[in-house]
Amino acid sequence: MAPLDARSGTVRLPGAGLVAEGPMSAGMTCFAVLVLATVGFDGIGETPLWSHIHGAAMEVLYRAGVVAQLGYVAAGALVETAGLLLAPPLFMAVFLMFCRLSLAAAGDSTMTAWSCARRFAPTLLPIAIAYHLAHYAWFLLIEGQRMVSLVSDPFGFGWNLFGTAGYAPDLELVGARWIWLGCIVAVVAGHVVAILLAHVVALRAFADRCAALRSQGPMVAL
Repeated sequence: MAPLDARSGTVRLPGAGLVAEGPMSAGMTCFAVLVLATVGFDGIGETPLWSHIHGAAMEVLYRAGVVAQLGYVAAGALVETAGLLLAPPLFMAVFLMFCRLSLAAAGDSTMTAWSCARRFAPTLLPIAIAYHLAHYAWFLLIEGQRMVSLVSDPFGFGWNLFGTAGYAPDLELVGARWIWLGCIVAVVAGHVVAILLAHVVALRAFADRCAALRSQGPMVAL
């Protein structure tokens, strides 16, 4: 994703390195989907939809006697863990479905959905990176300041090796407005780069330009 190519020492467009070496391996394809799915689940977990799903699952566990056995907090953690574990295969299934739609739109009967997924998996990573920035930028900027105090007392023994143990994070270092704007810019930029990369991949993968353009309808929708 970096704009610098360390191997050749040249400058390149952000994301160009993701599609420089052709289709991803099977393992890296799964990893790309996993990276997006985990942070995607983090976002879905803040929606009313997940609240309804969580509530329904807790109701089932309550009727089954699991809540009484484990306690409400542990049962809730069980539901969250199940959701996190189910997110990657669900994301993969959706991704493969849209790959199949792309192949159908392009009129390509030679490529399988899995081969298509391996080609387009790198284009998911700019979105995943953008979502990670949007989700964790505030945490990094605010909680990251705790390193100043921890360097003086790394083990919690009451030390003050460098005189910074009493340092408290500045909660106003970055305002909420700037965090919000930064998140919006990151997410929009990530999607723009992803669509551009997907177009480059499509031009390489399909027989002619018209087929490549048709294939991009489902990918843009995804």
